[in-house]
Amino acid sequence: MDKKSFLGFLLIAIIIIFLPKYYEWVNPEYAKNKAARQVARQDTLSTQVVTESELTMPETPAPIIQLKNVFQEEEYKVETDMFYITLSNKGGGTLKSLKLKEHFLIQDKDTLLVDLINQDQEYGPYLSIINAEKGEMESLLLNFQLQNQNANQYQVTGNDSITLTFFLDFTDSEQISRSLTFYGNRYFINYVNDLSKIAKTIATENYRINWTTGISYTEKDLAEENRYSGAYARTQADDIEKFTIKKNTKSGTDFSGNTDWVAIRSKYFAIAMVPAKAASGYELKGAGTNQILTDEKKPRLIVKYGMSLDIPKHSPLKTTLYLGPLDQSELKNLDKNLDNIMSFGSAIIRPISKGVLWLFTSLYKIIPNYGFVLIVFSILIKILLHPLTLKSTQSMKEMHKLQPLIDELKEKHKENPQKLNQETMKLYSEHGVNPMGGCLPLLLQMPILFALFTVFRTTIQLRHAPFIFWITDLSAPDALFVLPFSIPFYGQNVNILPMVMVASQIFMQKMSGQSQNPQQKQMALIMPIMFFFIFNNFPSGLNLYYTLFNILTIIQQQYFTPDPKPKAKKSNQRKSRLDRMRELQLRRKQFK
Repeated sequence: MDKKSFLGFLLIAIIIIFLPKYYEWVNPEYAKNKAARQVARQDTLSTQVVTESELTMPETPAPIIQLKNVFQEEEYKVETDMFYITLSNKGGGTLKSLKLKEHFLIQDKDTLLVDLINQDQEYGPYLSIINAEKGEMESLLLNFQLQNQNANQYQVTGNDSITLTFFLDFTDSEQISRSLTFYGNRYFINYVNDLSKIAKTIATENYRINWTTGISYTEKDLAEENRYSGAYARTQADDIEKFTIKKNTKSGTDFSGNTDWVAIRSKYFAIAMVPAKAASGYELKGAGTNQILTDEKKPRLIVKYGMSLDIPKHSPLKTTLYLGPLDQSELKNLDKNLDNIMSFGSAIIRPISKGVLWLFTSLYKIIPNYGFVLIVFSILIKILLHPLTLKSTQSMKEMHKLQPLIDELKEKHKENPQKLNQETMKLYSEHGVNPMGGCLPLLLQMPILFALFTVFRTTIQLRHAPFIFWITDLSAPDALFVLPFSIPFYGQNVNILPMVMVASQIFMQKMSGQSQNPQQKQMALIMPIMFFFIFNNFPSGLNLYYTLFNILTIIQQQYFTPDPKPKAKKSNQRKSRLDRMRELQLRRKQFK
């Protein structure tokens, strides 16, 4: 390269390096909006995972400090048929407490209403913007003023509603307003946010509505809470993203594009934000921390989820905030796909689970006790599965009758496994028995049984639902009394239903005749023991159902399963070619 070419490339490099500085010198506004444009470009990225170092949860953006916050923070009480609500003018109607009237929890032997808001946490749902002047994310957690209202307590019932409007003077000519509508008989609040008058102050095309307070734990079993907790979002491409945290870490995910809703859930409750029109994107966050709880020695994982929606800034938009139980009918009223955050199992099991839940809740309208509903439900399911279980039972009885002959073959051909298999299959064929006849009906039942397991373990309808006697909560183990010490693999609670279920299972196996075979006899002893320890900590509703199912199976085997009719022994002997030729010649002679 000659000297002139080298100097030319050097001059071009210097111009490229110092060109931004030149723009900042000739145009001061360029410097102010530089950071904002960088953030705006990031909003066009597709879904990405946020690393721990980038995550700010549970922290919130700093409030806008240039504004004069002339109002004091005030609290307001709103009572509906569903809630006791405490809200604040900070952030323009953020929630500090929301207690559900129809749902409670037991804490230190005290009965308390479920409060979905984590106490001493951030306010929510609050708004945030990217300030065009500074290019930084800032929250609007300032003290708004309540408009045209003088009271601090409000009550609304039935089909009535009440609207509270908060406003904040951003400048002398610019104002932000938030309107909250409460309904007497609904589990949601409608927020209408209007930031159109400060649109030029917002660097991007959207502002953000955030929920970073998570959702309160309501159950004693924290492992179960964490297992079913998570954050969700649905795009208009019918894509539902599930985001979960399984360890002591912080992470998140975001997306730019049309978004129908975002939601977070625990085992039995949910909080969801559903905009009236599609949002421009979403962000889901999670933070897990190991904490030592009261009266415990080992740290437990506590997880908190957050969610955000990007809302277009140029016109007011209603966003519905749902806060309530994981009730399918309530969720579908807001959005037909919102019930997908519920635990219905895999894609194959999900339609069956929804059908089971529908039948379950329909029966409750007639029988207002979920324990008796379980009894009727078990009978209906047994009737539905009767053809399958009948065929399976008959096949097992046929196999049992052939067992002595199979034992003889095993003794005769114990040195020749290949010959044993051939003779065993020949025996099945001669007696018209299908060795898989008992398995196929059981396999066909498995999707229904999986659906039942999923629904009974997570449905809100069984939570704190009493039955009779000592069974006061169908969502918890039926402890008759508590031992003063803990037994390894068993615990402290002495639960009755698992014992009855295992006893019914052993009796059912004896009726089927499986205990005659030494190997089956050993399995018949091991399986009930395994089931006992597995089911001992399961909810009493699930144990009640399986106990009833076993008892009904015993009755079915005893009274509704006829003995298999004896089948004619089939002959597998084929005539030789010479014999067939002789028979043919004999027939020809007869015709002559």
